[in-house]
Amino acid sequence: MQGWKLFKHAIGMIVRNWREAARIFLVPSLIGVVVLGLFVALMLASVPHADMAATPQLAGILTFLGVFVVTALLATWCVVAWHRFVMLEEMPQGWMPPFHKARIFAYWGQIFKLSLAALLVVVPAGFVLMLIVKASPVLGLLIGIPAYFFALLAFMRLSVILPAAAVGKPVTFSQAFEATTKSWGALLLMILLLAGLQILTQSAAAGLALVSAPLSVVLNLATTIFVSLLNISILTTLYGHYVEGRSID
Repeated sequence: MQGWKLFKHAIGMIVRNWREAARIFLVPSLIGVVVLGLFVALMLASVPHADMAATPQLAGILTFLGVFVVTALLATWCVVAWHRFVMLEEMPQGWMPPFHKARIFAYWGQIFKLSLAALLVVVPAGFVLMLIVKASPVLGLLIGIPAYFFALLAFMRLSVILPAAAVGKPVTFSQAFEATTKSWGALLLMILLLAGLQILTQSAAAGLALVSAPLSVVLNLATTIFVSLLNISILTTLYGHYVEGRSID
């Protein structure tokens, strides 16, 4: 089953390279936590307490923008480094991944294109679906669920442009669709497997909370990190298999 092979390959990618994953993601993540904490502290300290009530929106907007920029930069830095490690065997040196400014900006550019394409499709489709739901909730449900999965699968097919940008081999939307032709069934199974894994890990954390709250927090954090890395590895796997023709057996 192609979907299972893709899913298993993405998991194996993490398991086999967990040391490299730690070298790529650990230090930038810790830097992000420290920088974000300092930023919030400075924001709170820079605004007099008397003015906080009068300007809560300004402080909130500035804090959000600062958090967004720092998080986006650190996250993309790590993701690009991971794609390049897997696809180009670019080994991390020490505990800091290589910083490829041009590839990071290219990655942001492709994210913007994907977001814009999704916006142009989702907004009008959502408006039509809303009208259908108002006329007939049952019909809206019957149309909405398949439409949701169709849009999700289409997005996954297009998402191979992201690892392509990271390794410096740009792929257009049309090339992405052409490369992932006949992948619908495999991608759907992979999505269901990923959803099942998330449900399983969240249920395990919730069950462990009844026994030990601290252990539940640790498990929840660990599984969140693993699932996040798995999502990135799935993108890498899709690009490697469908675009570059690499084996997943």
